[in-house]
Amino acid sequence: MKLNITKMIGCLTLGAALIVSLRLPAGAQTTSVLPAAADPVICTWKNDAKAAISFTFDDGTVDHFTQAAPMLEKNGLRGTFFIVINWIGKGNKLTWDQVKSLSERGHEIGNHSLRHWNLVATAEKGDQVNLEKEIVEPIGIIQEKIGVAPVTFAYPLNAHKPPVQAMVEQHHISSRIISKGYNGTTFNLETANRDVDSLIAKGGNWVVMIHGIDPALKGYLPFADATLLDQHFAYVKSREKDLWVDTFANVTRYQLTAAACELKSLKNTPTLVEFELIGKEPGKPEKNAPITLRIDRPKAIEAMQGNRKLELRTEGNATLCGDVLPNGGLIKVRFGS
Repeated sequence: MKLNITKMIGCLTLGAALIVSLRLPAGAQTTSVLPAAADPVICTWKNDAKAAISFTFDDGTVDHFTQAAPMLEKNGLRGTFFIVINWIGKGNKLTWDQVKSLSERGHEIGNHSLRHWNLVATAEKGDQVNLEKEIVEPIGIIQEKIGVAPVTFAYPLNAHKPPVQAMVEQHHISSRIISKGYNGTTFNLETANRDVDSLIAKGGNWVVMIHGIDPALKGYLPFADATLLDQHFAYVKSREKDLWVDTFANVTRYQLTAAACELKSLKNTPTLVEFELIGKEPGKPEKNAPITLRIDRPKAIEAMQGNRKLELRTEGNATLCGDVLPNGGLIKVRFGS
């Protein structure tokens, strides 16, 4: 079953307690519960961020290549560009060379259908042939043109109902159900930045929809001043300690993996924690993304998974282990005294 990306996954914990008997001076005996050393938890978001956001761009106008992507890259960010196959190379739209360049620079290329038809209307007419054509045919075309098949889908006109979504998600790891849309014609920088602060404070995940950037290209809802979007990306970057920004596909993979994993604690001493990260569906690559684990204990000096050294960071009194793989072998985290 596929994931609707607006849902969140909570941390998975392996809480434990140590029960000890205490002998009181008067000889009476009682039982007390003391907390054991902290076990690992699976972080809700990569790097234990408080929230996650994906910037997605629809329709494949040229300004996505000339303006949006460079603004993202300048701030160390990557986005998802949803393209319509039959629009490529026409009028104000991207060429295949530009689409391939975006992919090679680390951006995601997503499926926005073959001809941008209303898929709900197509389904309600009983036209299964064209419904499947709109959803499935772009996958092979994009794979052939850029060497990478799309794994996420954006509904044309945002029209979706269960029968359409069911077909889409047979062929993609997730489909975009919008949680935030930026209307370029009325975009307010201060409001957008405050909204990001609110997202971080509440925790959660946004999938932001953006269309046109440059009004001269006559894309849908372009920005009156594109520099405002550039400044917004810079603000988002400034919040990167608390906010994970990545492509729609990467955030989806993390969520699917976290939901399909459990931790098995094997040893927990003051100087060594040993455990395994068990993936429940190892045959599905979208459920085997590297994830972040947190141990609420400071002074970690080394983390290994099998023979592979893990990224190790200290955040306050917590230790973060990055790039942990499901079913990747025994994990050992050593601590100093």
